[in-house]
Amino acid sequence: MRSIFRRTAFAHRTDEASIAEQMGDVFVAAGLPRPIPADNDRVGGWMLMYQMLDADEWLLTENCVELIRTLPNLVRDAARVEDIEKMDGDDPADAARYGLKSRYGAGRVRQPNMPIEQRLAARVGVGRSDGSSDSGTEGFRSRNRGGCKPVSFLHRRR
Repeated sequence: MRSIFRRTAFAHRTDEASIAEQMGDVFVAAGLPRPIPADNDRVGGWMLMYQMLDADEWLLTENCVELIRTLPNLVRDAARVEDIEKMDGDDPADAARYGLKSRYGAGRVRQPNMPIEQRLAARVGVGRSDGSSDSGTEGFRSRNRGGCKPVSFLHRRR
């Protein structure tokens, strides 16, 4: 698992190491990978979030309380309609946008008609030693039965 930092964390404000470099040293000492810079493409990130929700490629569960509270309150920027207006309290949505865009944005191939098991198997490349394929969804489902429920945003009635 990678940590994604804002690009400003990689800036050298003094002769010393950047914040990201300093944190990276701590991460490496703890056996974790160094942080990577976030993808700053705001418009592309919002588009990706919408596309992934619409295609059921991104599942939000009820324990994502702040993100679930924030997403429905986002509004378009009047000066730049393809962007979302910045507002107090939009940090959970910004964090989700950074993470999704940095992880899935580049070279993403949409496969909207494939069942989730096939999409997961294609993405993670999981297989069993006996040659049969297993996307890992059954194990995930059995471990999380009765746990958090998915929340839909796109096709809500108003």
